[in-house]
Amino acid sequence: MRNLEASPWLENPQLIEVKAVVLNGRRSNEFAMNFMLTRTQPPVGEGKK
Repeated sequence: MRNLEASPWLENPQLIEVKAVVLNGRRSNEFAMNFMLTRTQPPVGEGKK
């Protein structure tokens, strides 16, 4: 989650909630977040042929 802001595909990441849960006797963390997906433009010259 630390590198989400550097992603070219994800914009405006917002962490909503983090919860500690026990699942099958093991403690784990669940989280919820919002973000916007974006498409990147292909590099010039790598279009359709």
